[in-house]
Amino acid sequence: MGLPTITVPQYDLIVPSTKQKIKYRPFLVKEEKILLIAMESEDQKQIIDATKTTLQNCIYGDVNVSDLSTFDIEYIFLQLRGKAKGEDIELKFECPDCKGEIVNSINIDVIKIIQQDGHDTNVKLTDDLGVVMKYPTIDLQSKIETNTKDKNNIDTLFYTFIQCIDYI
Repeated sequence: MGLPTITVPQYDLIVPSTKQKIKYRPFLVKEEKILLIAMESEDQKQIIDATKTTLQNCIYGDVNVSDLSTFDIEYIFLQLRGKAKGEDIELKFECPDCKGEIVNSINIDVIKIIQQDGHDTNVKLTDDLGVVMKYPTIDLQSKIETNTKDKNNIDTLFYTFIQCIDYI
């Protein structure tokens, strides 16, 4: 007699930027531990790696987390968290005036990514010339933060634009 297999529920999700349907499972205690250790380290690279590892472990099929846009990763992570820990997140804020605690609850199921009508990654510069932009990935975002740490906001903005050009 073999060891029993633990079944984990599977859910479907549409990736907002690609409209691709994926299957995923809630994160388990082992992934939660990876995330907690990374958060305690306060090291940005370790947090990003833990997030990518958790997503890669929980998504079924041929999906490369490094290729997903940052808003896709955030959306998928919220869905994983909702199925693993519950759909309601309780947030606590400090009131700037009275210094009292303000508690607010958010239901993850109502969070949606809204894409504007007419949204296009093609940016026409002239009648004959344009650029095709790509969404920043988590790896690109990390690269931008590393390379623009000591630069002003305008330089950071231009660097980000340049890094997000897919082709001309």
